[in-house]
Amino acid sequence: MNEARSGYLSTFVGRDDELAWLMDRVHEGGRLITIFGPPGVGKTRLAVETIALAEQPGFEGFFCDLSAAKNVETASEIILNALRAGGGGGAQNLSRAVNDAIRAVGPAVIVLDNFEHLVEAASSMVAEWATANPHASLIVTTREVLRIPGEVAFELMPLLVPAATREIEGSASGRMLLGTLRNYREASQLSEAEREQLLNVLTRLEGLPLAIEIVAPRIALLGLSFVHDRLDAVVGGAPRAARGAHRSGKTLRDTIAWSWSILDDQERRVLAGCAVFRGGFAFEAVEALFEGEPSGEAARALTTLREKSLVRAFSVADKSAQRFGLYAIIASFATEQLEASGERALVEKRHRSYFANLARRAAAQDRRAIELVHEETENLVAAIERDDSSVPEDSFALIEALRMMGRVSAHRRLSLFERFTKTQALGDGLRSAALQITYAELLQSADRRQECEEAFARALRIARAHGDRPLELRALARLGGVVGACNPKLGTELLEESLRLSRELGDLAMEAFSLSYLTLSHLYLGDVESAGRLGRLAIDIASAGVSHVPGYLINAKVHLAFVCLANRDFA
Repeated sequence: MNEARSGYLSTFVGRDDELAWLMDRVHEGGRLITIFGPPGVGKTRLAVETIALAEQPGFEGFFCDLSAAKNVETASEIILNALRAGGGGGAQNLSRAVNDAIRAVGPAVIVLDNFEHLVEAASSMVAEWATANPHASLIVTTREVLRIPGEVAFELMPLLVPAATREIEGSASGRMLLGTLRNYREASQLSEAEREQLLNVLTRLEGLPLAIEIVAPRIALLGLSFVHDRLDAVVGGAPRAARGAHRSGKTLRDTIAWSWSILDDQERRVLAGCAVFRGGFAFEAVEALFEGEPSGEAARALTTLREKSLVRAFSVADKSAQRFGLYAIIASFATEQLEASGERALVEKRHRSYFANLARRAAAQDRRAIELVHEETENLVAAIERDDSSVPEDSFALIEALRMMGRVSAHRRLSLFERFTKTQALGDGLRSAALQITYAELLQSADRRQECEEAFARALRIARAHGDRPLELRALARLGGVVGACNPKLGTELLEESLRLSRELGDLAMEAFSLSYLTLSHLYLGDVESAGRLGRLAIDIASAGVSHVPGYLINAKVHLAFVCLANRDFA
């Protein structure tokens, strides 16, 4: 067993809890333990360290690398060789020989490594082998669980990734990278600029130990800045750092290609299609990429990809929903396969259409859609960046949604809008008025007040020219809010007009908005009493009627707080 462990040059860090859990299962007499997880997450290394910790006089450890096994027969032969036993020819005879060999070894930990391609063919045999010796524990490393009676499945997750430079040394992935670097160079002191680069590298490696093993020696050899700027090429194409460690390939990309090779055609199509998403995706979004195809096929494939650890699941606040994503290195490989398939343009078009529909629902004040805009911001931005003038309605819907993407910087949202206007003339139609309002809001976020006023004023003129009163209300209220900061008298006139119109139309959201900014304009005019009354009324309406637009309630509370400060009323 020492040969397997000696193949690793990197330090073993960040897995104390996992190792303790496995040792507890071994000491409890666990007969079959499956360690499953994505490529490069460290399943083999954890199994090797478990054997090393378990080995003692009277207790043996055996390591069986099954990456080269093409079928049950060759897998059985590899296991028999590792157990130092012989066996007869034929699958049945070899399986019985493995059973006998496991029974004969006595107390032991036996690792069956890289089992994923044998799951369908050999799982039933593993079930028999696990019962052969009450004093032996079989540990199987694979990318999916075996689903056999008595199996204890353990999903191995990536190492903890630091959220800030000050957390690098305290995180498992940071300690592993720094520890591996010290094997190649003594000087490990980094400047603050280098620490920022190191943090970015660790974030992009997503806590995958194999990726860290690959990157560390390249940093020592080529320098941190060089590797930081070329990380995708370094991770995807470089041979792994530690030769001799039991892996199914020589690069991280090879391990993913190996997993790809044992998928069926539909699973490959779905995995490749998932590469178009950014920041994760919902199940319904994947179905939309394969609309018109046999019902349930995309769902089956996505479920299988999750079971094979090629798609990851995310925790979300809404426990009734499930969110998925790809590790960056898997997404990069899947993008290559999507390009090679010739389906990229079609899949990207369907992705854009799906998120344009989401933007339309949000614009119509659908509460769930508004929530999803925040969750799907990266996908919405990706859809905008994939500019497709063949469906202008989708383009307009996506651009209008920029005003709701608060997680994206004002500068970037403004840049996306202005890039769009270079290829699409806004004109004087109602669509132009809505987009002018969006543009004005983006200008306001970027502190370009004069241009912001002009855009709101243009929107108001267009809305009135077309007789669109709801759109007129939006432009009027927002123009009043902006103008009131510099000209409170004019701002008050505009906001009182928008307040009347909002009540006429029964629009509670814009009524709360108008009252909130009237609070400020009256405060600027020195009428603190009226400002306080309007602010409390704005909060009452926002609390009761527009809970799906939380920003209006927040605005009202902040504006009333200004009044309280001016009046020294801190109750």
